[in-house]
Amino acid sequence: MSYPLDARADARADALLIAEDYDAIRPDLAQRFRQQLKDVFETIKQRPTSYPVALKSKQVRRVLMDDFPYAVYFQFDGSASLIFAVVHTARRRSAWRKRLD
Repeated sequence: MSYPLDARADARADALLIAEDYDAIRPDLAQRFRQQLKDVFETIKQRPTSYPVALKSKQVRRVLMDDFPYAVYFQFDGSASLIFAVVHTARRRSAWRKRLD
C-alpha cells in the first residue's frame, strides 16, 4: 500500500538549498542527491513505519540518506506522511524540533 506524502515548504527549501550547495561543488552530486531524496520519499510512501522513531511524543520518524550526511524527518499519522525537515546529521536536534512547535 502506498500512503500520501506531503512536504512542508521549509523541508522543500532545505532540499533545494542542499542541492544548490552540491551543484556548486559538482553538478553530478546535486543530481545524485536529488535522486536519492526521491528514492527516500518513495520508500516513506511505501513503508513509513519501517523507520525508527526519533521523537515519540510527536510521532517523528527519521530516514538517514545512504550516500549523503542528511536525515529526512517526517510524521506519519497512520494515513499520510508529512516531511518537515531535511537536515545535516551533525546538526543539533533543535534544528528540526523547533519546526514542531
